[in-house]
Amino acid sequence: MSEQPLHRVTAEEYDNPGDRLERTLEQGNILLFEPGRLPLPSEEDLHFLRSEVGKLIKLKNISYHPHGDYISGMKNEGDAGEQVMRILREHSRTVNAFLGRMLPGYSASWSPRKVNFRPVQEKGRVIKRHSNNELLHVDAFPAGATHGWRPLRFFTNINPEEARIWRIAEEFRELYQAYGEAAGIAPAPALRQGLGERAWSGALRGLASLGLPQLQVVGDTSPYDRAMRRMHNWMKDSDDYQNDPDRGVKLSFEPFHSWCVYRPGEPRRVVRATRPGSHLLRQTGGLPPARALPLEGTGTGRPGRLMEARHWREGRVRVLYDTALAQPPAHWWFDPVELERQGLVTGRGGGRGSVVFFRAPETAEEESPGDPTQWVLRHYMRGGTIARALGDRYLWQGLQETRPWQEWHYTARLYDEGLPVPRPVAGRVVRLGPTYSADLITVRVPGGRSLDENLGEDGVSDATWRAVGACIRRFHDAGHWHPDLNSRNILIDPEGKIWIIDWDRGEHRPESSADWRRANLQRLKRDLEKRLRIRERWVYSEACFSALIAGYEGTCSR
Repeated sequence: MSEQPLHRVTAEEYDNPGDRLERTLEQGNILLFEPGRLPLPSEEDLHFLRSEVGKLIKLKNISYHPHGDYISGMKNEGDAGEQVMRILREHSRTVNAFLGRMLPGYSASWSPRKVNFRPVQEKGRVIKRHSNNELLHVDAFPAGATHGWRPLRFFTNINPEEARIWRIAEEFRELYQAYGEAAGIAPAPALRQGLGERAWSGALRGLASLGLPQLQVVGDTSPYDRAMRRMHNWMKDSDDYQNDPDRGVKLSFEPFHSWCVYRPGEPRRVVRATRPGSHLLRQTGGLPPARALPLEGTGTGRPGRLMEARHWREGRVRVLYDTALAQPPAHWWFDPVELERQGLVTGRGGGRGSVVFFRAPETAEEESPGDPTQWVLRHYMRGGTIARALGDRYLWQGLQETRPWQEWHYTARLYDEGLPVPRPVAGRVVRLGPTYSADLITVRVPGGRSLDENLGEDGVSDATWRAVGACIRRFHDAGHWHPDLNSRNILIDPEGKIWIIDWDRGEHRPESSADWRRANLQRLKRDLEKRLRIRERWVYSEACFSALIAGYEGTCSR
């Protein structure tokens, strides 16, 4: 690495951060905040943390868990424990408010996890190799699964005399390409939990909501976290990797400075503390996998059009929506009967879910049916055998794990990257005991007709097949995998532009891997061939798919 990935926040950025600091983080840089910008605990509280707490620890960190409002890692010492929890609780709230102001684009989706305080000098302690932070490593968590959520960490050095030293090495993509196979995580493993594991995680969340959050911290895991843990352990075990004298640059964080690190779609940097020090406060939180902002200079971003989300809750109902709306969504926006009564419905669609096309309520009296302010309401329905038992019900595993929350954020990411997807508008979750039902509203593609509809009539030209292949390649080159790539989810508008819709359960995957790309294309081919067998009229042949592949292979030099 030729330059230090350290960005000192400027006076202008403190006053008007906009989305500049989020972009800086997502380019792999570290934000450095000067002393005095973040309110710290009082001098009395700081003295207590530095001088009294070290003798009470059981682990190297004392942790405050805001969701359960409890502390771990220290002996139960009555008033002292209460004082530590008060200080860390107040620091957590202060950091959350500070980040909400400095990183406004993340505030709607930010989920605080815990605050750590490290009261003793780690250097020189006898510890296991995998716990030694003097060795280069990627962030990975032996307990408390992230489920692919991207950790955002905020550090403050409250040691009045000693700087905190880090060493930063290569980007994760380079690390993965060079050592992923040796670490046992290349080719990339499937990162989606199986049914049994999802049920286990959901049960732990349920127990956490009943007052037993420790069980979730200790017992939860996911394929993503296990893969990152394997890479973490391999790095620390490899003497050849650790002892390369040319690897990385050194950064120094002086007393009372704060700094922030974020790991977006993939961890960008590898970190080592060469002199771990003591008296460090660290706030850890998470953002959904899809909340990365587009990077400038990629040719895909939409400057000035980045989507932001808010949500409201009323009883059993939670609604997520685009802040660009003139008004927050009302309950009746998700009610087909009420939309019909108000004369807003313009049509209905097929599929498992109930799909309703309607004019956007905020402009319903001003716009014609052909205007792009038409919206699509889709009610989530299960498929397969399980649909007979559950219909439109899904297992509740936490708000951020619900289908519309995941799809809204992932589609927003695609839209922000300039990819041809309908803009998401709002999502709704209605909870009922251990289950929930869900709906999603998106902007309708004006005049868009599915590839399925076109092939059921007169078919499409070779040029259109090539355009379909080129469109899929755009998504693949950006690392986006569609879980249900079929002819119903590919739209063609009147100008011949190709759109891909329905990103429920979409995933970001390693761009360098060819396996998932081939599998995604083969899924589409099987769908086309199946419909050729079962449809009375279906204008499709092997030559059509060859044209698609020609378009796919001709859009990128890679």
